[in-house]
Amino acid sequence: MATRGASAATVAYTPSQRASDATAMVATYERAVLAGRDAYVALFDFEWVGAYERLLQRYDLYRGDWLGESEDARRDAPPEPLSAERERTNVTRLFDAMGAPIVGTGHCRATAARGEYVRRLATFEPLPADDRARWQPLRSRILGVLACGGLVVMRCDGGRDRIGIVFARLPCRNGATPPAAPVRVITVYVDTDAPP
Repeated sequence: MATRGASAATVAYTPSQRASDATAMVATYERAVLAGRDAYVALFDFEWVGAYERLLQRYDLYRGDWLGESEDARRDAPPEPLSAERERTNVTRLFDAMGAPIVGTGHCRATAARGEYVRRLATFEPLPADDRARWQPLRSRILGVLACGGLVVMRCDGGRDRIGIVFARLPCRNGATPPAAPVRVITVYVDTDAPP
């Protein structure tokens, strides 16, 4: 059902749209990687990548997952998005790991996740009581975006690993999005049996 807003009509984001977008994201990711680094980088919305990654870091602490830096640094981090510039640099640098080695010879398809870490990438359970006041605004923003997206796990012929791709149709407001809104990548992680 379309709704008229101040700027444009929007439509509710449905489960069938999510399934369609997940399938399309696999094909889009494959095409972009085969086209090269610039096309791959253009898939991402770096403002949302920074917000998502900051929240995921916090949940890594709660869940006892791999941290990659000192636990104290993560625990003391403010509930503010990481910079878009930082995330663009990271994504650009990771093309050599998350691009051609994953896509291989192409023929990519959706598959089931094998690792718990990737299975939880689109799930943010309620915050612990002692963190709720500080972190709930960022959690609410991320859950709001994920209301117009989700998680798809992809594997490709000749690819080294499978990956989880968190995606969203942006912009998204209250579970609705303009019909022609693009589907963007929020993050990608290699899907392994152990945390990254």
